[in-house]
Order: sequence, then C-alpha cells, then structure tokens
Amino acid sequence: MQGSLIALGVIALAWCLCSTLLERVYLRTPLVMTGAGMVVGLFTHGRLADVLESGLTTTVAEIVLAVLLFVDATEVRRGRLLGSDLGAVTRLLALALPVSIAAGLAVGVGLLPYLSWAAVLVLACAVVPIDFASAETLLRDRRLPRNVREVVNIEGGYNDGIVSPVFAYALLLAGTVGGGHEEGPAVGAVQAVVIAVLVGSSAGTATGWLLARAQQLGWTSPQSSTIAILVLPVLVYAVAVVASGNGFVAAFVCGVTFRQVHRRHRPHDSRASAADDHRLLDDVTSLLSIAMWFVFGNVVVLVLTSGYVDLPVIVFSLAVLTVVRAAPVLIALVGSSLSPRERLMVGVIGPRGTTSIVFGLLAFNQLADPTEAYTVLGVTALVVFGSVLLHGLAMPIVLERRPRRTTGVA
Repeated sequence: MQGSLIALGVIALAWCLCSTLLERVYLRTPLVMTGAGMVVGLFTHGRLADVLESGLTTTVAEIVLAVLLFVDATEVRRGRLLGSDLGAVTRLLALALPVSIAAGLAVGVGLLPYLSWAAVLVLACAVVPIDFASAETLLRDRRLPRNVREVVNIEGGYNDGIVSPVFAYALLLAGTVGGGHEEGPAVGAVQAVVIAVLVGSSAGTATGWLLARAQQLGWTSPQSSTIAILVLPVLVYAVAVVASGNGFVAAFVCGVTFRQVHRRHRPHDSRASAADDHRLLDDVTSLLSIAMWFVFGNVVVLVLTSGYVDLPVIVFSLAVLTVVRAAPVLIALVGSSLSPRERLMVGVIGPRGTTSIVFGLLAFNQLADPTEAYTVLGVTALVVFGSVLLHGLAMPIVLERRPRRTTGVA
C-alpha cells in the first residue's frame, strides 16, 4: 500500500511539473494517471481487490461522489438552472437519459443473462450517464458549436444527480435478490430521496444566503469562504445519511440551490469573484480526480486479469459507448432548436469519467455475488477506459485537424 502511495505521489508531482508540455501532445490527466495506475497495477493487482472491498474504500468513494455531484450542480452556466436552450436540455434529461438507461438495461439483460436484472440496472446507471472528467477540453474547444458545448455540459452536470437515486434503489434491489431483505425497497428509496431533497435544499439555500450575507458584512475572508464551500457537500452528505436519506441526492440538490441563492445575493464588489469562491473546491476536486484516475488504472489491470471480461462484456461496453447513448439522444432531439449536425454531435460526444468509476467501485463493494460484482466493475472499467481513448485522446486530435468554423462558436 505504501509503495502505491509513493508511486501516486511521484507521478502526480511529475505531472504537475510538466502538465502543459504533455497536454500539447494530447497527454492529459486521465490518460497519464490511468496509464501510470496500470503500470503500478501490474505489480499490485493481487492486493487491490482486498483494498477495494474494505469499508474504508466505500466511505471514501461515497464522499468523493458527493463532492463531485455538488461540483457538477454548481457549474451551471449563465446562472440558469438549465442554460439558455431549455428545450434541448429538458429533452436530454427527461427523455434521452431514461431511454438510454432502459436501452442499457435491455441490451445488458440480453448480453449478460447470468446477471440479475437489478444488477444490470446498477450497471446501466453506472456507465450510461456522461461525465466530462475524461474529456474536459471538449467543453473549451471552439471547433464545437457553443450551444452544443453548453447543452452537453449542463447534461453532464445534472444526469449523475438524477440517476443516483435510481442507482441506490437498484443496489438495494440487487441486495434484496441476493440477500433476501424483507422491507419494501421502493418505499425506502422514495423516502430516502424525499429526505435528501429536504436536507439538500434547506442546507443549500441557508448556506448560500448566510455566506453571501457574511461576505456583504465583511465577516468572512475569501479564504474562509472557499473552505465553507468545500465543507458544505461533505456535511450535507453526512447529515442526509444520518437522517436515512440519500446522501448523493442531498449533495446534488444542495449544489443546485446553493449556486442559485449565493449567486443572487453575493456582493458584486467583494474582494473575491464567484470563481475565486469555488477555487479551493475545484482544486481539491482536481486532486481527487488525479487519485481516482490512478486507482482506476489499477482497476483496469484487476478486471483484465480477473477472467470476467469476455466477448459479451466487450460488446456491451462498445454498445454503451455508441448506440445506447446516441440513438436515444437523436430521437429525443428531433424537432429541437439544434440543427441535425449539432444533434449528431451531442449524440457522439458522450464521455464517461470519475462518477462512473465511483459508481462502479460502490457496486463492486456492495454486490454480494462475486460474478455480478466483477462484471459490473469490468464493464465500468472498459467503458471509462474506452472513453478516455475515444473522447479524451482521439476526438481532440480529430477536432484539431479539422478546419476551424467560426459560425455558431464562441
């Protein structure tokens, strides 16, 4: 364990010293840290399974996910909950997302008959929602139309929060199938979501107003404000869990309400900008992501040597990266304000990242059946690794070599 920590520290430090140089040749954080983790994993994969199955790993993964969901919820562009193209974003979240989950469930049941349908639903929730952690540069690439970047950015910010209660319910149901729980999982899941919404909205609204008011009165320093925003998602997650609520939903809802309230009331002439308020949170999230990609590289080696990756698993992973997302998106966006070319771009741009990794680790730790646990982890690893290569490496290279379009980009 100490050797892995030393390797992580040395590689992370080396990356920090030459990150700009490496990015010039398309070697960005996800690819570099995943590759480093794979190299280290060749020597440690025999001990990694024991570490992943520990209670500490579950707790750390849950806290990381809560922070990531909070960050996603606070990154709403232009101060609007659903951006400037309300129709397109609503279609993606209310229609394309559930249809994609259903498509993933249907394909998974057909290709992986040895898994229970509840385990397949867990898998679909883990690998279908998009997350730009593996391809952040796409959101800044001006070769993509501005409205396409905005739509997929807002979709990526919200879909994990929307799916998380379904994921939690599916895990509970999979436990019912494997462990014979007697309570009604649907009732418990709904109750947990209601509690989470109450906790998250109350905490986000109150903290957003209190922090803005403290900044107006000069009671808090810029440094203290950044610490408060970092502590908030962890605190809300813990309170929601203690109250028998869904901590992930609470963190996400808290991020949405905090962003709106704090943005509305914060002093415009304060010493720190809104971006400065979130700087510490962003830095800590980046550090967590570096560590998560390194662990993910270890996981890739683990699943490839586990014997649970076969042809159906590979086919399912490829389907998730392509038609399972693209087809529902294209159908949902028919008649929207986006042009046919832009709709195709939205369907094709579907990276997966750290949220999928955390979902996969949680499922691996909590699913009782080893076959289900390793299969879910294996598919998650293949999908995310494929996304790192496709969306994080290949797509920026293709865009770089295309002629620049000036229409509709900014």
